[in-house]
Amino acid sequence: MEEPTREQVRLPISNTELERRWSETRREMASKGIDALIMQGNNEWLGGYVRYFTDQPAEHAYPITVIFPANDEMTVLASGPKTRTPLPPSPIDRGIKTRVTLPYFLSLNYTNTMDAEAVVATIKTTGDKKVGLVGRAFMSVVFYLYFK
Repeated sequence: MEEPTREQVRLPISNTELERRWSETRREMASKGIDALIMQGNNEWLGGYVRYFTDQPAEHAYPITVIFPANDEMTVLASGPKTRTPLPPSPIDRGIKTRVTLPYFLSLNYTNTMDAEAVVATIKTTGDKKVGLVGRAFMSVVFYLYFK
């Protein structure tokens, strides 16, 4: 895994630290029988768990949702043009296996469940049974209610 540069990520977290976080989290998930964690954020200043796990902040109120599985790399969902297939990882996508973009915006009510629908579909595909929600205060209520 290549270390990002300061030009790619502001104040990058080292690979060693990210791997430590992921390892400790997976150890705790295993002790509780959790198959995957879901987290969401939309703010670069209070980056929350999206930044903690991916070293990439959500910016400008565009939500980013992360699926952190117990036994695989992460899936990240973000606002953008709908892709037919998941995007290939970029050099700063450490620990991210799949990146999906969908045309959803908090200000467009008819798109408010697109991210939750995609997360539910992904969870059904992977067969994860016990899923934890991390940092519910960072999630939109529409996302939470649909997912729940």
